[in-house]
Amino acid sequence: MNKTKSLEVQIDHHHKATHSLFLQEYTAGEDSKEKPAKRTLFVMNVPPYCNKECLECLFREFGKIMRIYIQSSPTSKVKKESSHFFPDEQPKQGFKFAYIVYQKLSHVKAALNADNKQRFFVDKEKNYFTGIKKWIQQCEDKLVSRDELQREINTYLEEYDKQKAIQEAKNKQGEADDEGWTVVTSKGRAAVIARTEATEQKIKKKEKKKMSEKQLVNFYTYQLKQSKIQNVAQLRQKFEEDKKRIQELKSSRKFRPY
Repeated sequence: MNKTKSLEVQIDHHHKATHSLFLQEYTAGEDSKEKPAKRTLFVMNVPPYCNKECLECLFREFGKIMRIYIQSSPTSKVKKESSHFFPDEQPKQGFKFAYIVYQKLSHVKAALNADNKQRFFVDKEKNYFTGIKKWIQQCEDKLVSRDELQREINTYLEEYDKQKAIQEAKNKQGEADDEGWTVVTSKGRAAVIARTEATEQKIKKKEKKKMSEKQLVNFYTYQLKQSKIQNVAQLRQKFEEDKKRIQELKSSRKFRPY
């Protein structure tokens, strides 16, 4: 069981009430590049008003911070950040969890061994708004800046073109053109499977299966065509029989005035 550290924090210098944050050294079953187990501090009971800027202001005294993740539930996965102007989902309300990735393990240890001095979420130079002022600030933050939106669109298009070029290069790798030449990229040719006896048997089985499926498709196509022809012939025969029956009824009809 990891040691849990309680850290008392005030919102700013104008508020005397404190909020308790609970800190642990992050240990996950699967180590990832985004959240390395030996350099990540796990923070619980993060209040709703606390954002990345507040956490950086609070925890930067213990060491250099590389990344900060705020999530609604503890998980080893990291969601891709959505657009600032067009978010994929609404921000989660209520208390959250944070993952602070430091540059060194000693920085995590320093945070877990922190003293009980007075600490704040916001710097003295910055004002933290509450109530109506906070709503006004949130409304102003939702306004779209044309320059920032254009920069985000350009970044997205550049990333899209880059990924598309990589995918096209992978598709072309190892393929032969019309003249029989094989395209070789900077990463070399595609890996070739060794032609062992077992591999050849698998290839033969696949080819045999493809041929049988092809034959079945052709067989069923012919069968459908024949059934349609037979159906049309039956309809024509029935039409002629009905026509003959109607003619016989007309000829056998007698005039009966009473």
